[in-house]
Amino acid sequence: MAIDIAKDTFVACFGRIETSQQLHFGKEATFDNTPAGFAALLAWKAKQQPTAAPRWFVVEATGVYYEALAYFLADNAQALSVLLPNKVKHFAQSTELKSKTDQLDARLLCHLGLERALPAWQPPTPALRQLRPWPASA
Repeated sequence: MAIDIAKDTFVACFGRIETSQQLHFGKEATFDNTPAGFAALLAWKAKQQPTAAPRWFVVEATGVYYEALAYFLADNAQALSVLLPNKVKHFAQSTELKSKTDQLDARLLCHLGLERALPAWQPPTPALRQLRPWPASA
């Protein structure tokens, strides 16, 4: 599952890879970039694939906008990768995708997450989190 995040909202895209190596993407959904939106994301995620298959979130490090969601997901024991924008840009250049919308960006991140083994994001220690004024605790 991939997330294209902005200041006020984010777009999530669910995808899966078949044993035939074919990629399948579901319909994207938009949520508020708030604690209520984060909870709605987890509820939506549960409906996308009710089996116990492993799920992994992929988020681009867009300014500070991703941080509150990343902390929320980590605090709720969700596997997560946070990617630097230049890595996403280089992957995008390797595809034939020419348009750019939030929905297409979410699908691109999902595609990247399905094709690559990405490192897990490790949140800062609680002491370091207290030193940061952003994000506010969810």
